[in-house]
Amino acid sequence: MANQLTVEMRHSISALKEKGWSQRRIARELGVDRETVRRYCAEATEAKPATLSTPGTEANGAAPPNPAPGSEGPATSAEEAGGTGRPSLCQGLARVIEAKLALGLSAQRIYPELNPKLAAFCRHYGTVLLPCLPRTPEHKGKVENSVGYVKKNALKARQFPSLQSQNEFLREWERTVADGRIHGTTRRQVQAVFTEEKPHLQPLPPDLFPCFREARRTVHRDSFVEVEKAYYAVPQEYIGCSVWARWDGREVRLSNERGEQLRLYCRLEPGRFSESLGVGGGRGSLQANLDYWLQRAGELGEPVSRWAQGLVEQRGPAAIRSLMGLVSLHEVHSFKALNTACATALSRNVWRLRDLRQLLARPTGVQTQLDFMEHHPLIRDLAEYGLFIRTHHE
Repeated sequence: MANQLTVEMRHSISALKEKGWSQRRIARELGVDRETVRRYCAEATEAKPATLSTPGTEANGAAPPNPAPGSEGPATSAEEAGGTGRPSLCQGLARVIEAKLALGLSAQRIYPELNPKLAAFCRHYGTVLLPCLPRTPEHKGKVENSVGYVKKNALKARQFPSLQSQNEFLREWERTVADGRIHGTTRRQVQAVFTEEKPHLQPLPPDLFPCFREARRTVHRDSFVEVEKAYYAVPQEYIGCSVWARWDGREVRLSNERGEQLRLYCRLEPGRFSESLGVGGGRGSLQANLDYWLQRAGELGEPVSRWAQGLVEQRGPAAIRSLMGLVSLHEVHSFKALNTACATALSRNVWRLRDLRQLLARPTGVQTQLDFMEHHPLIRDLAEYGLFIRTHHE
């Protein structure tokens, strides 16, 4: 968007406006177009009645000094601090949101959707996260300054043999250097200010935030989702939809897009199913499932249909997963390439989906077959050539 100013420039415009400066004078002093100054002054006037409390903000609205930098991450920082800040109060922001919408900002820029894992982290520690736009460090200058201070003071020109040794060094550096310094903004010692703030922190939860992996999964036609090569069932109304899978070494938790838990399973070995409904773990009879996927394969072309039929003849009911993979290949490869690969697989007597994918990954250089002509006016009979040779030899 044109004429978008940095956060520092916006604050300067607001501060000069509060001092009673005219828009013409502000534009002249800051070197900004007068219309831009007028627009930001109008935005500040509309948004002024709404206030926002952020974690660590005092009841009167005054922000406390920055905590000491050098922490290793959100969870470690909260544990070493001995608590977390108060959640943000978001009432009274209607006018602010309306003002931003009037400027043409999208909902994602006003309030971005958090990653479910990050949202779960905030819920676990009873805090909130204020997201910023990507690649805009000016929106979080104090955070960037703290990171830069650690890089330039603690880590610059230093190497560590392991992560543990680096953490030990940073803890000692924070205790002896960072906490004892005088903060450039507040002109007070960091440790002294933190000692005043610590009693206002919330207590930490009794357990640590669990370490897990999380990803989206599409529910298959048989209402199973795949997690680490194992298959877990979800309600049938989610067939064809996306769900969130969260897993660690012990359990697998499945949730919908709203974060509501659908199923909770113990971790299974690769190739295992959470439940077996019918033959082969499918919904309904096995023959009905085989017929469905054979029909889907037949719609992709004659070579694909013949390869699918041969696959079922070779492997029996266990071929149903390979048939599902075969049908899904048309989403990545063209019909021509898929049929050519199946024809090649048939000629080589190959019946594994892995080998079929390898054929699709190879360059498609098909040689044109030329048929030779046996009879033509320009081609003489072989008997005439024999007579010619005998005559000249005599």
